[in-house]
Order: sequence, then C-alpha cells, then structure tokens
Amino acid sequence: IDCVGILKLRNADVEQRIGVAKTKKRSTRARMVFRTIFTRSDGVQQILQVTSSPIVCTQPVGQPEVSRLSLTSCTVKGGKDLFIIGKNFMKGTKVYFRETVDESKVIWEKEAEIEKDYFQP
Repeated sequence: IDCVGILKLRNADVEQRIGVAKTKKRSTRARMVFRTIFTRSDGVQQILQVTSSPIVCTQPVGQPEVSRLSLTSCTVKGGKDLFIIGKNFMKGTKVYFRETVDESKVIWEKEAEIEKDYFQP
C-alpha cells in the first residue's frame, strides 16, 4: 500500500470553493482513502484506490471531572452555596446529595438546585 490517508476537507476550504450560501450544514464526517500502485505482468503500473464508508469526526464527550469543591462538608439543613469547578459538564447536568451505608444503601437523597447563571457547560 502506497498511501493511507484521511480525506477531510476543512469547512473553510469548502465554503471558499463553492460559496457560503451553497454549503450545507458543517460536515462532521470523513472517509479513509486507501491507494496502492502495482506493476502488472505486462510492466504497466496500475493504481487502485478505494474510499471507506463515512466516519463520524466529532469529538466524544469526555467524562465529567471535578477539580475543586468550595465545601467539603455542611449541615444537612443547607443554607450554604457549593461551587463545583471542573470540566466536561454537559447541559442538563444534575447534582445529588446523599447519605449511604456501606457505599450501596441510600439513606436519603436530594437533588441540588443549580443556578443556571453560574453553570457553564
């Protein structure tokens, strides 16, 4: 095999070539291109090339990761603000407070009220 590559046109290149108005929504797909050059028995070189089915090129969502908490403990009555700093939090993320026994049995659980003004996915 002479060449294995990924054929992915940048959206900016596509828009420049055919115009912004004519472009469809931005492409998130690419194709693998396989090419080989071989010499036939009569001495003539021949190129064979094939492209794969489309491959989705979007980055998978990362696992949420907490870097820092503003509180490590608090009274069960609440009344304090907890700030959670981290990355890969998606829109619709929920936070639960719970007490467990032996890491499995939940004694009580309460969903936190997230202030949307401070949430940045």
